[in-house]
Amino acid sequence: MATDIAAGSPLLDRLDLSALSALRVPNRRTIVVVPHPDDECLATGGLIARQRSLGIEVVVIAVTDGEAAYEHWNGESLAAVRRLEQTAALRSLAADDAVRLSLPDSAVAAHVGPLIDELQQLVLPGDLLVSPCFDDWHPDHVACALAAHQISHSSPGVVWWGSMFWMHHFPPPSLPAGLAALTLTDDEVAQRLAAVACHSSQRSTSEGSPIIDDERCAHLRAPVELYVVAADSQAS
Repeated sequence: MATDIAAGSPLLDRLDLSALSALRVPNRRTIVVVPHPDDECLATGGLIARQRSLGIEVVVIAVTDGEAAYEHWNGESLAAVRRLEQTAALRSLAADDAVRLSLPDSAVAAHVGPLIDELQQLVLPGDLLVSPCFDDWHPDHVACALAAHQISHSSPGVVWWGSMFWMHHFPPPSLPAGLAALTLTDDEVAQRLAAVACHSSQRSTSEGSPIIDDERCAHLRAPVELYVVAADSQAS
């Protein structure tokens, strides 16, 4: 694998992308469950751009407003900033603004039941439902995986894909079954990077280290997005 492809991602360093199943994006309404503002582009920016370019409806569900990202920043003020950043990022991906649930940041695990209730109202039979995968390290991401996976098993015809960002930086000892690759076009990569740039509060901060610095985002220049998919999803 070329060094510039793997740069910034210990996960990609371990993988031979040519050995992974290649994903075909299904022609289905796509629901993207996003734990925090910025996850829509960090984990699924290429997928959202692809679906929108094909005229497929994409509904982004913003689970939290990301108010707990920095201890030194008033949570309510930070949430307002991050909502605006997410709106701009989704516009870069040609998607509508998010459906906002405003569950508490860093405490989604204590609200999985309400999250499931919300998803039951929003997910329709036959949708492609995308959430973080179970190995995506952050507790809020794992909680979203639990809720979305349950919905996929209780809703007829729903296909679940597990996305990832933190797994690139904290890969588990054993990689999950069903790991597959979505190859992106140059335009889709550019859209993803433009969306990431909208999240300026996470790219720099006056105190401490930013959440998504250049090193953590280096792998987003690669023309690929990884997902964990079920055996009956449309991977080929």
